[in-house]
Amino acid sequence: MKGSCIHCKKEKDIAESGKSEGFCHVCYKKILWKPKLLKCRRCNRELPMHAKGLCAGCYNSVFHIEQVNRQNVRKLHNLDMSTYGEITKSCIICGFDKIVDLHHIVDLHHIDRDHKNTSRDNLVGLCPNHHKMVHNRKYRLEVYNQLKEKGFKVPETYESDEVFKIVLPKILKLKKEKLSNETKKEKIEEDLQEKTLTESKKRAPKIDLQKELEKVYEYIKSGKFDL
Repeated sequence: MKGSCIHCKKEKDIAESGKSEGFCHVCYKKILWKPKLLKCRRCNRELPMHAKGLCAGCYNSVFHIEQVNRQNVRKLHNLDMSTYGEITKSCIICGFDKIVDLHHIVDLHHIDRDHKNTSRDNLVGLCPNHHKMVHNRKYRLEVYNQLKEKGFKVPETYESDEVFKIVLPKILKLKKEKLSNETKKEKIEEDLQEKTLTESKKRAPKIDLQKELEKVYEYIKSGKFDL
């Protein structure tokens, strides 16, 4: 039935049912129509249902966000979602369970670059507070001692983050060159002496760089990595 909508005043089809009360279909949905509220089977709130018994927010989380998270966990940590969920159920130190990060005890930015080190002994769940502390040289030892008490094996020493981040790309680049190990080591030490000190000062001016570089030299001379 044609008629003038009492809201938008446009000539449109007006439903003959008394429910529309003189509104066109568009205005009726905007003003009068209210979706049926049902209990979401995930969050237990009474909301309009989107699909599969879930509200729009939960549907998006389950079928989009969580799927992306699963893919990221497999890609970044080489773990299945159930193992990841078990490790990050709560913080291993304080028991906080609202937000828990996955932490590698032997960090993946360490000079050995062992990205396959996903053994359960090397993985712990840490709350944001303790995760931040373990990456801060001021509190790292405190967290390591707490992990030791829990039976985890932690690094005996921890080389400078900033210095090693600068040194590592140079080492990896030299690994591809057809040079003897001795020549490579000489080049690394030479490069460290000439360039790394300058670069490090810009990135980490508060570190005792000479002391940290001596650690790097010792690490190189010890042959702990394969050139």
